Amino acid sequence: MGYTTMGHNMATGFFVPLITFLVGKYGVQNAVILPAILVCVLGAAGLLLIRNTPMERGINPDNVSDTVYHAEYFDGEIEEDGGWTLKKLFSKKTFWLVAVASGGYQFVSTIIITQLVVRNQEVGFTQNQAVGIMTILAFAGIAGSWLIGALDQKLGTKKTMIFFGLWYAAALLLEVTEIRALVILFLVMFAVSLGGSANFTTSLPAAVFGRHGFKKVNSVLFPIQALVSSFGFMVNGSVLNATGSLRLSYVIAAAASLAVVILVLFIDEHAYNRDFMAEAQARALDRELGR
Repeated sequence: MGYTTMGHNMATGFFVPLITFLVGKYGVQNAVILPAILVCVLGAAGLLLIRNTPMERGINPDNVSDTVYHAEYFDGEIEEDGGWTLKKLFSKKTFWLVAVASGGYQFVSTIIITQLVVRNQEVGFTQNQAVGIMTILAFAGIAGSWLIGALDQKLGTKKTMIFFGLWYAAALLLEVTEIRALVILFLVMFAVSLGGSANFTTSLPAAVFGRHGFKKVNSVLFPIQALVSSFGFMVNGSVLNATGSLRLSYVIAAAASLAVVILVLFIDEHAYNRDFMAEAQARALDRELGR
């Protein structure tokens, strides 16, 4: 996920200056034509090149060998939806914790990224500087995406999310001081964080529910994540209307980051992950046999 979420940052990096230029030159109505064409091209490329499972490419999940796959992965017969139904998912406390926690970091990112240019102008940057900063941060975030992915793999998703939430909250509280040096430090910290929230929208559900029935789980989970994320727009609009500044939005975002950390503490990281259970059983058997 660290590698795949690099695309989020590249999209932000290219899109902000592109849409700024197009709107300025052609107006809002015509400016959306080129991005729409590019999306269609991307969709066609996806139909041709993307497959649903590693097996369709002749490889195993995680690109492991056949020996490791049969020894440490769940390869039994199971229905395509993994046995999950809407009712069953909604009845699981873990499902709601995962949905709100993973959507929560997207909520924080929505607050920041959608009005970052405006906020940077509030703290003293010119419009050109603010747009330039946005682009630089997006490309710097490519390295941040890889870093969060590496930590996710090394430490596990749960520990990485806890670290990420504390890091995010600290960065936001630096920004609200509106001291130029601390604002710049926030921007550096935010660049590292930019890919992280996108990483967790998939890595947390994948860790908890595994790959079996993931399409079904994600089809229910993703709209809830999006709903939670969308409240970021409401926060920015309400705060701007009430105070004329986005400063309070950043305080709310910091509090939300800390709230997500608390939620994550109550998540069983591999609650329904069949591959994790199979690997744990294999290792337990190895220890029992003295291997």
